[in-house]
Amino acid sequence: MKISGKYAVKPPKISREESVPDAHMIATSTPVSQRDFSESPTLPTAINPLITHQVTIGEATAVKLCIQDEISELINKEVAKAVEPLKAKITKLETINNELNLQLDELKQYGRRPLVRFSGIPEVQGKDTTDLILNVTIKAGISLNRDDVINSHRVGAPNTNQRTLAPRQIARLN
Repeated sequence: MKISGKYAVKPPKISREESVPDAHMIATSTPVSQRDFSESPTLPTAINPLITHQVTIGEATAVKLCIQDEISELINKEVAKAVEPLKAKITKLETINNELNLQLDELKQYGRRPLVRFSGIPEVQGKDTTDLILNVTIKAGISLNRDDVINSHRVGAPNTNQRTLAPRQIARLN
C-alpha cells in the first residue's frame, strides 16, 4: 500500500498455526539472493532477510536506503512541527515592528512640521502669544488665520534682566 510516495507498513495476517515459522518454511522460502530490492521495500520486508539469511552488499544497501528514507521522513515531520510556531511568531513580530515604525514616523513628522520662530516681539504679561503672532503677520502683509497657528508659546526662560534685549521666540504654524 503506497502513501504519499512512501510505503506504509501493513501487518501480515497470521493464523494461530502460522504464528511461529518452522525451519522447513524458512528453508523453502525464496532465497535472499533471488529477491528484488530494486524498488523501495518496506522496512520490515527489508530487515527480515537480514535476520534469517546472509545478504549481499546490494541487499544491505537497499535496507540502508530504506532506513535512511524513514529517518529522513521522521526528521522532516518533526522539523516542520517545530518551525511552524516560529514562523507564526515571526509574522506577528513583523506586524508589531511595522506598527511601531509607523508610530515612530508619525512622531518624527510632528517634529518636522513647519516651524516658524518669531523673535524681537516684546514680552507683555497676560498677552496671548497667538494674538501677538497674528498682529505681526498683519503688519508684515501676510494673510494668516488663527486656525493656521497650531501652537504658539515663548521659548526659553522668562527675561528677568532688564538689560537683555533678546525676547524669547514664539509660534509654530500649520
